Amino acid sequence: MSKPIFCPNCNAPAQSSSHFCNYCGTKLRKQSTAGAFFLSLAKSAAFFGVFYGIRLLIDALYTGFVTAHTIAASPNGVAGVTEEMIYEEYSYLAPEIAMLSAFLVLLCYAIYYRTKKKRLIKEISLRRMPFFSFGAMLTLGVSTQIIVALFLSILYTIQPELADDSYSKLYELMFKHSNPYTEFAYIAVMTPIIEETLFRGLIYTRLKKGMPTAMAIILSSVIFGLAHGNAEQFTYTFLLGILMVLVYEKYDSLWAPIAIHAAFNGSNFLLQSLDFSNSLYYLIMLFVAIGVFFIITAFVFFTKKTAVSELSKAKEHTDYEAL
Repeated sequence: MSKPIFCPNCNAPAQSSSHFCNYCGTKLRKQSTAGAFFLSLAKSAAFFGVFYGIRLLIDALYTGFVTAHTIAASPNGVAGVTEEMIYEEYSYLAPEIAMLSAFLVLLCYAIYYRTKKKRLIKEISLRRMPFFSFGAMLTLGVSTQIIVALFLSILYTIQPELADDSYSKLYELMFKHSNPYTEFAYIAVMTPIIEETLFRGLIYTRLKKGMPTAMAIILSSVIFGLAHGNAEQFTYTFLLGILMVLVYEKYDSLWAPIAIHAAFNGSNFLLQSLDFSNSLYYLIMLFVAIGVFFIITAFVFFTKKTAVSELSKAKEHTDYEAL
């Protein structure tokens, strides 16, 4: 069987032997394997560059404003301002600024596809999925968070020298005075939406067009892990990235990884209030979470695709034909 390619106009799949798209009639451009590989890398880098660039720009503008305000409020001017004072002022609106930058990134992606006469929602496969499957994704995210948190807690109890709390301290400084509701909205709602749009909806799907699927899964998950900026988070975010790509493929809907990501991040708020230690209680909690994880995983990956996803695909193909 010939390797499938994708229409540059409507993104519908087509065989490499075809000369025109079956859905919109666009002439298909033939491309070498090496060309497709490097093009997928270039597009992925461009999407990530927009994400990272806008975040840096908005953060730099806000930090500059905060620094100027702190200096103006200091009786000793610049000499009386410390890094801790700037972080104190920064923390009041940190979640709101982070959500603003995420919204601007999404807006840029949407405008880009609009100029190509496409829709971002269709490009990232933001299709509806069954209610029970969505609930399974939420449960999977919570159980994964419990496993990660308890495992790291037990590991650091046994080997305290492995613990690196520099990231935790930085996070506390940045969100010290923030509104807990907006902080939760940023961590559990906006972050999953923007990161899944980027890493699964855009980067993974572009990489898959230029390389074997297995390579695209690994590479997109490596990028997702590295984007978190520290060794501790890389380990579990890399594995979490693989899981979220697999459910994205299973349900053909970005809502699946968004639900896992949202539950993973949101449940972290509750776990932060618990005092983890190497005790029987937490070992039992760990084993229960592992059991739930494997039960939900079996449910997800050993059941057939639902009629809802099939109907969504059929409707999308009907839309292509109407173009």
